[in-house]
Amino acid sequence: MNLSTLSCPCHNSLIPRSKFISIEVKLHPFCSSSFIRDDRWFQYWTMTFLNGSIDPNPPFYWTDFRKNGLKFFNYVKILCDFVNITLSDIMNSYQEEYFFSSQPITQLEFDGITHDWKYLVEAQVEYNEKR
Repeated sequence: MNLSTLSCPCHNSLIPRSKFISIEVKLHPFCSSSFIRDDRWFQYWTMTFLNGSIDPNPPFYWTDFRKNGLKFFNYVKILCDFVNITLSDIMNSYQEEYFFSSQPITQLEFDGITHDWKYLVEAQVEYNEKR
């Protein structure tokens, strides 16, 4: 048996992307700061007095940030949590998908494929932002 071409059948034609691609997502530093993650910071905004009473309507002028600061930080916390969960879901589903190639590919072809994947992930993130 004399073959003119070398054939090397692949045993693993389906490979999870997580085996060879690692993606790290970085949120804005504010989303991981103590302003958002530390509940003690939120206690500042409740206007708790030394005797333990709470003033639900502190007598600050309407432009004083202390008047509505708690609402602002709660909304930012909700937004940061939502973005973190959404990005985690996108990245997990992306890395659970499989790469398939019935034949060996060159490094240049592989680089092109992974470059396309990068733009698909970015497009998915942008799509979720607009929803």
